[in-house]
Amino acid sequence: METLTKNPVLAHWYYSVEEWEAFTRTEKKIRGEEVLLEAFLITVLGTLLLHFTRGASWVVALAICMVISTIYAMIRYTMRLNTIRWRNPSLPEVIITSSAVIINGNKLDYHSETRWLRRADLAEKEGRNLLAITYEWQTRKGVTFDEIRIPIPKGRLKEGMEIQQRLNQV
Repeated sequence: METLTKNPVLAHWYYSVEEWEAFTRTEKKIRGEEVLLEAFLITVLGTLLLHFTRGASWVVALAICMVISTIYAMIRYTMRLNTIRWRNPSLPEVIITSSAVIINGNKLDYHSETRWLRRADLAEKEGRNLLAITYEWQTRKGVTFDEIRIPIPKGRLKEGMEIQQRLNQV
């Protein structure tokens, strides 16, 4: 827990089981749709590339791309949901510091030497308030963005707004 000694804790939230399960259902739906869209695009673009650049038949190109996109989708979906996984013996919890979020023991850095915080936004999606922290990092192919979505517990919207303001001041 070195993060907690170096950075001040902005929030330490516990959730009811019902609240967390409702959040995970929503996230599974949203992230599943995102991954399916990515897999569809991989299939279409890959099929076109294989057919026109390598001269593969449409059926062979489509089959190859479907296998690749299915494997990609399964891995991507599993990795994206791994961050919100909850182990039953303890209550679901989120700790927010000025540089990381710890969700049920899984640490996600959003502001470090290699990652840069871009913004924090509050939004209402499917009847619940979410804090979305957007960050970027440099890869060989350029800048890549990602987002951490955190549910705001019932009765803590004001605290969520304060965290949003503090993160956007950085």
